[in-house]
Amino acid sequence: MFLAAKLVSRSHRIKIRIIEVSLLSRLDHPHIISYYDSFEENGILMIEMEYAEGGTLAQLLSSQESLLRESEIMRMFEQMLSAVSYLHDNSVLHRDLKTANVFLTKDNNVKVGDFGISRMMSTETQAQGAQTIVGTPYYISPEMCEGKPYNEKSDVWALGCILYEMACLQRAFEGTNLPAVVNKIVKAQYDQVRGPYSNELKLLVRDLLKLEPEQRPTARDALETVRRNRSLRLMRQATITERDETLVGNWRQRHSRTHSALYRFDVSNITLSPIAGMPAGIKIKQIAISDRHSILLTSERLVFAWGNNRFGQLGLGDRDNRNEPVLVESLLGKGVITVAVGLFLHS
Repeated sequence: MFLAAKLVSRSHRIKIRIIEVSLLSRLDHPHIISYYDSFEENGILMIEMEYAEGGTLAQLLSSQESLLRESEIMRMFEQMLSAVSYLHDNSVLHRDLKTANVFLTKDNNVKVGDFGISRMMSTETQAQGAQTIVGTPYYISPEMCEGKPYNEKSDVWALGCILYEMACLQRAFEGTNLPAVVNKIVKAQYDQVRGPYSNELKLLVRDLLKLEPEQRPTARDALETVRRNRSLRLMRQATITERDETLVGNWRQRHSRTHSALYRFDVSNITLSPIAGMPAGIKIKQIAISDRHSILLTSERLVFAWGNNRFGQLGLGDRDNRNEPVLVESLLGKGVITVAVGLFLHS
């Protein structure tokens, strides 16, 4: 385990870092810098936290001599969305998301950090929005530039700026001086993403950088979109690269003739409703259901999972709940023949 110690000596900076310590001590997420301990000695606040040996995303991007692969961009961005979704679910605004505050492990896994100007959202803040202008100019939202109340959608805007920077290796909003930058931000005036990237990535940038906050997706909605797109892409790849050509041929024949649909029957209301987000064209071999989560196995031996994921039981590499079936990538090519679910006795 690597540790990082942050030393803070000036009184006003100590107050800021005490806020950071307070927030960090409450957070527990695989893509957020972990807090271990803090103490004050001779007027100096010492904060002991997780060390990300891979540097920052800003450093990674500045060292690039060619465009990043889309798969690598979306892998890291999905981790950012997971972290920010967790913050928002716990009523925390980061307020200073930027590439310099996205830390990386040696394997380039994301660790969001630097919560010095973050704040908890009270009920009043959630209803009316925050008003203090903070953050880094290149990443602040139009509503913040105009001195309007803002909420978690300003963090979403910053994520859009980060995604743009990862794809283009330059900031979305730049200018010779601060007024020029602000003028572009309040008009959402930026060059479109170019390069060898999918329409899905370009559309995501566009949605995250919508001028009106209410038109931007939540971090959670953006995360679900990214995961859904990845699952569909992997399914297409799995179909194309299947080693057994005979099996592929048989699958295509079955696919053209028949597929499965899955419905939920509500006994109390006597209603039948389709399961949202079911992948098109699959044939269900088995489904295992508990009161909290479900696992589905297709005839092509693809495994999908959804529901409560508090303990990571869906096998998706995180602890985020899923409202719709998601492909379990770690089981691709494993030849799964049966699935089962159990019950957790903890509350």
